[in-house]
Amino acid sequence: MKKNHLFLKSKKLIDSIFKNGIYFKEYPLSVRFLKVNEVNDINFVISVKKKYLPKAVDRNKIKRLMRNSVRECVADLKNKIYEQKKTYHVAIIYNSSNIYDIDYLKDKINLILTRLILDE
Repeated sequence: MKKNHLFLKSKKLIDSIFKNGIYFKEYPLSVRFLKVNEVNDINFVISVKKKYLPKAVDRNKIKRLMRNSVRECVADLKNKIYEQKKTYHVAIIYNSSNIYDIDYLKDKINLILTRLILDE
């Protein structure tokens, strides 16, 4: 799998997530996702609000930690994703002024992914 295969770059797809997506929160993250009828895969957008972390260094650090956590969690849940045959475009937004460590973020992202895959 390519390194950036998991992350969306298309502005149209990202806009459609925010216009038509379903929303839920898992503090300090809020999630918008859109179920699509394509190949069974899951794609992400990672965002950190400037309102909470005004320094670009801090925002970039959080984004780096979140991308790493997403890669690890998707690798762990890859079999369940393909079994469920669901395709999602997911936007994860960080909403806190605190900088959490990677283990905490990984737990939250894992919780979000299991909620997406199993609950719907």
